[in-house]
Amino acid sequence: MYTSDQLGKILTEKEVVIPKIAVLLDQHLMLCPRLPLKAQEHCQFGVCRRLFILVACLEYFFSELPPDTNKERSREENSRANIHLHAFLINVSGIIDNMAWLWAHYIGLEQRFDLEKKKTMIGLFNKDFLEHLPKGLAALVGQYSKWHEFLTHHRHPTAHRIPPYMIPYTVRNEEDSPELRNYMPRYIGSFGGKYGPIPLHVQSLADVNTVLALSEALLTEMKAHHA
Repeated sequence: MYTSDQLGKILTEKEVVIPKIAVLLDQHLMLCPRLPLKAQEHCQFGVCRRLFILVACLEYFFSELPPDTNKERSREENSRANIHLHAFLINVSGIIDNMAWLWAHYIGLEQRFDLEKKKTMIGLFNKDFLEHLPKGLAALVGQYSKWHEFLTHHRHPTAHRIPPYMIPYTVRNEEDSPELRNYMPRYIGSFGGKYGPIPLHVQSLADVNTVLALSEALLTEMKAHHA
């Protein structure tokens, strides 16, 4: 369970993050009409649409799966929790791809390469793609390489193999009484995976903050060209 100080910081961070997303959405929607058509599509229907989904998932995590919960979820509640978890992970990964495609079309990369045949080169964390990013943005992407590795570890199984799921509760010993169960919301992939139980609220806030940092940096680069 979280300490009172930890819980306070988590709740405060959530109240900071949600307005930041709203501001970022407005900034993207204002810039979208000034972008090349294909870049505009990834901006409005990719980045912005996924930001709305991430907000909805984050709000659900805090309202329906509060970090200080001390009771077991029903089967139906756990199913809904898993649905929101999967939507969150897929869209955190997807928005990173949209950012890459947005930038690719923004700089007209399709005029230099047949992107239908070279789709695999378009990726914000793809080494071949980094050379097409401004130095500052490329450096920022590099700072989040470990985070992206962690994200990929959970995104790929969600889409293709064993999806992660919300753990109902944990115990220190199998013979512990129900009073000793820890109901703090956490998720895990396969039991043989690289990562152990992951605190839902802490990690989802970290994921959203990373998305915000990358998206804000990309937006700054595009706005500079339209100043």
